[in-house]
Amino acid sequence: MYDDGVGRGGGRTAGWIGGVLLALAALAAAESGAVGGVREATQAMAALLRASADLVNPLALSLVVNDRRADLFARELARPLPLAERLALRGAVVVELINAGRVDDALAALQALEGEARASDPGAWRRQRHGARMLEVIAYM
Repeated sequence: MYDDGVGRGGGRTAGWIGGVLLALAALAAAESGAVGGVREATQAMAALLRASADLVNPLALSLVVNDRRADLFARELARPLPLAERLALRGAVVVELINAGRVDDALAALQALEGEARASDPGAWRRQRHGARMLEVIAYM
């Protein structure tokens, strides 16, 4: 007969040992000052990191905060701007959205740029349309 080493009552013993280990882990977590499985020091560090992230100037960094920079540029579009500045800002929004990985938003912004450029300066659009197509290709990559 094969002896699996567990013997009679082995299943109960394994369950009992597992229960004891679980209880010890719970006691260790409670003793260490953990709240909901997260220590106070970890919570303090998370708060510090959130505060530091809020201080980041999205215009001063290159690729780290593209989503924030895109939102900042998009808010700038709400105010009246000269056409050339407005189209350049729309292009910047498209690039930042692509770099942030927000492809659907980037493609929608590119359509808005194309529509405004075609309506306001068709000649300039014909000269710049290849750059817009390249942005579209990059967005799909």
